[in-house]
Amino acid sequence: MNLDKLKEHFKKNIAIYIAIIIAAIPAIIGYFWTPRQGYDLYEYYSWMQKMNTFNMQDLVSYFIYRGEPVVMLYFYVIAKIGNFQLLQVLPTFLFYFIAFYMLIDYAKQKEISYKKVALVAIVLIALVEYIYIMGCFRYTLAYIIFALALYLNYMKKKKGIGIALLYIIPCFIHLSAFIFLALRIVALIKNKKVLITIISIIAVVLIFPQPFVEFAKQILGENSLINKINYYFIESRSEIQLSLQYFFRIAQNLFLILISLYYDWRHKKENPFKDYNKFLNLMLIVVILSTPYQAMLVRFTDMLLMLMLLKMLALLHSLKEKKEKCFFYGCLWLFIIAGIRIQIPVFGLMYMVQ
Repeated sequence: MNLDKLKEHFKKNIAIYIAIIIAAIPAIIGYFWTPRQGYDLYEYYSWMQKMNTFNMQDLVSYFIYRGEPVVMLYFYVIAKIGNFQLLQVLPTFLFYFIAFYMLIDYAKQKEISYKKVALVAIVLIALVEYIYIMGCFRYTLAYIIFALALYLNYMKKKKGIGIALLYIIPCFIHLSAFIFLALRIVALIKNKKVLITIISIIAVVLIFPQPFVEFAKQILGENSLINKINYYFIESRSEIQLSLQYFFRIAQNLFLILISLYYDWRHKKENPFKDYNKFLNLMLIVVILSTPYQAMLVRFTDMLLMLMLLKMLALLHSLKEKKEKCFFYGCLWLFIIAGIRIQIPVFGLMYMVQ
């Protein structure tokens, strides 16, 4: 009887167990990386060294200045443990765990084959660069937690304080998540005229950011939030580099938009992503408008991919005609090969060059 209960428990929670096993591998590999100067993780280590000298008043002041208390508290705990290389392990594990959990859980609900799940998982691994997941983990961790909140809220119809916290916590891991929180609030608006007005305002701000950034500086003064806004909207625009990677990300976004539009076209009558699209379509607009901004494009491209994982999986499951399959599977494998090609030299520099 106990064995039967154990089997039933494992079957019910198989998505969690598989996600844990797979996510543990990149997290363990991440432990053995010691970052050099120039990587964000190297800067995080310097923050922790400072924290070891702080008294409580210094620590509180630093938390307030940084504006990201959740991740700063995590830094402080690791600093007190003393093993700095533990810092990147938990965020790396959580990123892959949450992403794989959503894929496996959704596939189980919709009876989608694990071969298709594996393909979409490979897309994630190839296109969201490992160096960012581990070395710039504040934004990747914040974004995947927000994506989990959307999945549980929209697709699994979960509500309550727990879901609200999943929306709010990312904002205190990386300040850019406030943009997604604002979009989530905008997605609640049902009046089309009001919605179009707000979208127009967002478009104007993203296209002509300078006066709005200057106005924010006058009102709020110099602080971490204003510095980030200035970096994303002003400095990032001047740093744009028309490299192959830049155009690759634009191509990736266009393909994700195509997947979204094609799936919606195929499922006009019954679309399981109808509610989910309220947020996703706003995100698509923001991603398009963020193209001139280097830092925003990198981050928002990754966020769009996280949001599109389930819809990509659903599209692959719904494809019937040979031409459709050849096109979409062929494009996915091209992006996978290109993404891996981009990551291999970076991975080599991380681990092989002393």
